[in-house]
Amino acid sequence: SGLYHFEIASLYYQQSKQYQPKTNEDQRWKAKKALEICEEVIDAFPRSRAAKKCEVLISQIKQKSLQITTEQFLPIQQHARLLVAYKNIEVLDFNIYKLSEKQFEKFKKIYRKDEQLTFSQGLKATSSWKSDLRNEHDYQNHSTEILLPKLNNGRYLIVATLEDNEANTFAFSNIQVTNMA
Repeated sequence: SGLYHFEIASLYYQQSKQYQPKTNEDQRWKAKKALEICEEVIDAFPRSRAAKKCEVLISQIKQKSLQITTEQFLPIQQHARLLVAYKNIEVLDFNIYKLSEKQFEKFKKIYRKDEQLTFSQGLKATSSWKSDLRNEHDYQNHSTEILLPKLNNGRYLIVATLEDNEANTFAFSNIQVTNMA
């Protein structure tokens, strides 16, 4: 019966991926229901094949994701917005680093994400702040806009990381602040 319950949980999880805010609200809590079923299977049959499959499904449901999007060019000394798409995250740390042209070219040539993070950690932050995100524990993807501080002319690297950098989740965006059209 554990395998049957796993299949039901898996079906709920697949249905939860169809969730669209304001257009398809019915599927919103299906991932949470799948998680509850998996936890029940693990409690009832801790060493079974169904429990192992449920553990994998739970890790997929609880997986964190983060993506930031900005306009490439922003005006000097004016507030701008940053679009944050996230899943299962409550607090983000933001750092803005001013880059020289040489540093920017070097950063563009780095393709591995972990090397990009290491590169950014060697820079001095121009601005830092924390931002609380709304997490309703529905295990769905959400998005919000966050206000960027006013910046002077130049190239900048924006880095968003989790509060304690758990799960090594981070996102980057580079911008140029200029009054040129």
